[in-house]
Amino acid sequence: MSKTEAKKAKPVAKVDKYWPISIAIWENTAPDGKLTHSFTISRSYKDDSGNYHDTDSMFAMHAMELKMAIDDAWRWIKTVGRDRAFDQQKPTDVSRDASAAVTVPQQSSPENDIPY
Repeated sequence: MSKTEAKKAKPVAKVDKYWPISIAIWENTAPDGKLTHSFTISRSYKDDSGNYHDTDSMFAMHAMELKMAIDDAWRWIKTVGRDRAFDQQKPTDVSRDASAAVTVPQQSSPENDIPY
């Protein structure tokens, strides 16, 4: 991905309800084609001129907001992100032809049952 493309990339989700902490969740495709997720954390602040900026430096007083935001980001990745990755792996062009190969599980028989 070029620097221009990276600048155009947008996060798939944001956790920004714990001001001044914000987390952007990014979707990436690994070299093997699997969908992965990562996140970046930032803190907003206002300078002496009244302009807002973002930094990746945190203060101890924001630890609780940071923890809650990370929990929300983790929850999103484990639920919505997992579903998106699963959807990506589903075949999109499924033939409804009767001649298509179908795998049917074998019926259980006493000789191939695994005793527990």
